Amino acid sequence: MINNDISEILSEGNKLRYQTYKSETMELKSNLQKFNPQTILDVWSGAGRIIQTCAVELPEANIYWVELDDKHNEFLKNRFQINLNVKIIHEDINNFLSKTDQKFDMILCMMNTISCFDEPTEIVQKLLQHWKYAVFTTCNEKYNLERMLMYQARGHKKITFDGKQYCLDDERSPWLKSRGRSEEELYEMVEKAWWKIIEFKELWILFYVILKS
Repeated sequence: MINNDISEILSEGNKLRYQTYKSETMELKSNLQKFNPQTILDVWSGAGRIIQTCAVELPEANIYWVELDDKHNEFLKNRFQINLNVKIIHEDINNFLSKTDQKFDMILCMMNTISCFDEPTEIVQKLLQHWKYAVFTTCNEKYNLERMLMYQARGHKKITFDGKQYCLDDERSPWLKSRGRSEEELYEMVEKAWWKIIEFKELWILFYVILKS
């Protein structure tokens, strides 16, 4: 669907969802070709859309996905079982980073709440030690109200919003929190963690950021 223009036949919420996924995916494809990473770590990126994009664009690259959630792991193992370059690792990301000395060409954290990046905490410092480049996307607070339509279109039932942060508390996403941010907040966050921004874009309702360690 992302590779075709189907926006005219969608509801408003699904149109937002489609345009957001499409703009993020197209930008990621461009960056994968530009930087040509051969080892990729995908962190907290859902049901495999990002893994699939990486596997198609860079079929020789080794792609690692680390997640403790049982359902996500089972689903992804089944989805990518014939692709030997995709490694699905059922483990807490802190434990994984503590045990490996591998430096990944690129770490991806796409369309994520990035709540763990608010302060330069232990996991942030660990991630910093393991990447050459990092790509993350997060929601732009200017579109907080529009995001309600997108979450409804995704099938979430229990959605609350406190003016800053959404809480999606249902069987699909128990206790998932998603907060929109300002450009100023993101620059402050990056400065605290001693990263270097090499690209910063506004894509639909997302901020798209590339970092260099």
